[in-house]
Amino acid sequence: MIYDNNHNELIEVYKGKYFSKHKKSRAKKVVVLDLDETLGSFVDLEILWSLIKRYNKKNISIHFNDVLDIYPEFLRYGLRSILQYIANKKKNGECYKLFIYTNNQAGQYWTNLIINYLNNYITTEFRLFDQIINAFKINNIQVELNRTTHKKTHNDFIRCTLLPKSTTIFFVDDVSYTDMQTEKIYYIKPMPYNHHLSTNEIINRFIYSKYGIILLPRDSIKNAFKAEYIELCMKNGTYHMYTNTTKAILENDVLISRKIMYHLKEYFLLTNKKNKTCKLKSVSFSFTRKRYN
Repeated sequence: MIYDNNHNELIEVYKGKYFSKHKKSRAKKVVVLDLDETLGSFVDLEILWSLIKRYNKKNISIHFNDVLDIYPEFLRYGLRSILQYIANKKKNGECYKLFIYTNNQAGQYWTNLIINYLNNYITTEFRLFDQIINAFKINNIQVELNRTTHKKTHNDFIRCTLLPKSTTIFFVDDVSYTDMQTEKIYYIKPMPYNHHLSTNEIINRFIYSKYGIILLPRDSIKNAFKAEYIELCMKNGTYHMYTNTTKAILENDVLISRKIMYHLKEYFLLTNKKNKTCKLKSVSFSFTRKRYN
């Protein structure tokens, strides 16, 4: 395991032996991303969306993407820049494919909603994510037939994607999986990402959004919706009375994403047979996030 020298409490790095060699290779290059707490913090959103569907008895047209747009904080800081970089690498042929490798227990429908949002978030020219490798089992029922375990393993990944074993992999997951620490995997383990919104802020944003005004036209309905959402969050252990953020926490969130981007760029540099001797430039890009009003 190689640790980031300056901020090893924020991000851990494992580079397989392949990346210390300097030989030309035509191996395919792919990027593999975990979903929850890696790309974003989605538990409260799942609770909210399930409640919205339950209250939507008149089948009002409510788009998931518009609801997620209300909460930019649910996405990891800098995610747009990271995904845009991968999209550019796919477009110019340097990145063969992009995968999601998740253990999310909310089901394929929920995972697809988020991934479809992220596809549209970055580009409409082509499909950014090529395949979702879903959880091995949900409620003790096998979902991903080519997985053999809840643990993430190199062998299961190859089995699910049918990629050649010579493929090099850039893998990002906030959980440590020993069986993903193999020769041709460049493994980044960032601190888990958690949004910093209070439960009241989350519910109030929706209630006073364009959809909330239509779906919850009377104060009595608004109050019932809010009370039920709070109760569900408390049962799920995700209720937050106050906004949980400090300047230091926000700076760490930004720094982690910059580190991910740095190592992502290094991965493509190390696996580019034409640029083995090039130096990696420092990462300097903006982490602007639109403010919800």
